[in-house]
Amino acid sequence: QMHGLMDPVTVTPDEEGRYRLISGHRRHKAWGILRKQDPEKYAQIPAIVRSFESPSMAELALIMANSSSRVLTPAEVGRQAERVEMLLYELKEQGYTFDGRMRDQVAKACQVSSSKLARLKVIRENLAAPWTELWEAGKLAEDPAYKLARLPAEFQERLGKVLRSPTGEQISNVAEQYEEGYRWDNPNDLKCPDGSACHHGNSFLLHDAKCYRYSRCHGKTCCLKCREAFRSYGACQSACSKAAAVRKKQQAEEEAKAEASRKREKTKLQKAMTASAIRLVRALDAGDPVADDEKILTDWWCSLTAGEVRAIAAGTFEEWDRLRSSNDPLRPDHMGADMIRKLANLTGASADFLMGLSDEPFPEKPGDPSAAPRDDSEKAPRDDSEKTPLEDWEEDGGMFIRFDWRDFGAPEEDGRYLCTVDLGGGDLHEQMLDRRDGIWKAYGRPVDDMFTVKAWWPLPPRWRPPMVILGRSEDEDGEDE
Repeated sequence: QMHGLMDPVTVTPDEEGRYRLISGHRRHKAWGILRKQDPEKYAQIPAIVRSFESPSMAELALIMANSSSRVLTPAEVGRQAERVEMLLYELKEQGYTFDGRMRDQVAKACQVSSSKLARLKVIRENLAAPWTELWEAGKLAEDPAYKLARLPAEFQERLGKVLRSPTGEQISNVAEQYEEGYRWDNPNDLKCPDGSACHHGNSFLLHDAKCYRYSRCHGKTCCLKCREAFRSYGACQSACSKAAAVRKKQQAEEEAKAEASRKREKTKLQKAMTASAIRLVRALDAGDPVADDEKILTDWWCSLTAGEVRAIAAGTFEEWDRLRSSNDPLRPDHMGADMIRKLANLTGASADFLMGLSDEPFPEKPGDPSAAPRDDSEKAPRDDSEKTPLEDWEEDGGMFIRFDWRDFGAPEEDGRYLCTVDLGGGDLHEQMLDRRDGIWKAYGRPVDDMFTVKAWWPLPPRWRPPMVILGRSEDEDGEDE
């Protein structure tokens, strides 16, 4: 409408004196639409009249003129090539001569390569019925269609029944395995446990079509003996019904064992929590009164009030699932140093008692200047409570017998300690330090220039094994090492 007809259409006269359109069908249709708007202007369309010596030449010219008008599917190219080849043979019989092979002439007329034309011919001649509809509808790509066409027709039909919605990758997988010699016909004469023959061949075929190379069984392994059929996760869904029944039974047994284990762990947890709660309630009741709604145990994911702790101690707390079995705040070895300090300040009980290392909430602190002097006139053997932490550690294979927070003086024995340190301005933090030759050290460096130790606690190896205390010896020159 804006520029007029850029290229005239091409027509040829027929035997009845009319003209048949050879090239320009869409241009002719557009011209007809404009003629409805302006009949006078668009009454006639410019055309090139060509005469052909035979109808075969006219049809060949029509095919070649329209071969580039739109993108054809491989199936359409195959049909076009088949028609062009027939026309060229007709023209050859009429006396026309062509240079080179006929296949090259057909490929040139259809504007495709000779190799592609050969592949399309294999597909056109050998593709079995179950797949031809997909091929003609453009739903089957050229590469898998070519691989299918090279398989026997009966196997193509079998594969068409197995693969309901095939993908190109699945077809390629099967074709590749078929070329390697696999047929999924139970070559090993597989037998079921009752002695009957295995009829699971198509399921083997479906399995291998969908699986990666390392997971394929090729129909040579009984499902009851295949590890893929009994995996806990991602088990083979193509396994036979007998294997599926065994897997279901095994899963039920494993779930029952897991449930029994969870119940045992829950019972164990409840007992441990109850024992810890009873100990904590003793400390709460022995000190100043603590309201039931006051939070005494806090963590980033859970908190417990004094009332809830009392309920747990009485065995009436029902929200066990709120406390994780691996990280509940009532477990002594899960109480952080900060939480123990808060509980000790709240209840007045010793850290030993809160940690379950002592049965006395308010023991006498060893070496406390305020404690009554001890009569050492009689050299009676000291009991375990009087031994130093280092002595306990040495005599009991690295296990401390008893320890308390010390907020006075400094330890006399070398070893590793958990300390409360002042970084300045009253900013308190917990820090593991080593006591060496009367000096506090962290990673081998003195800490006096970094912070001040306010309180210390000999670490029990049960939770934090101490560093090896180096012994003293002399080198060849008599110097201390």
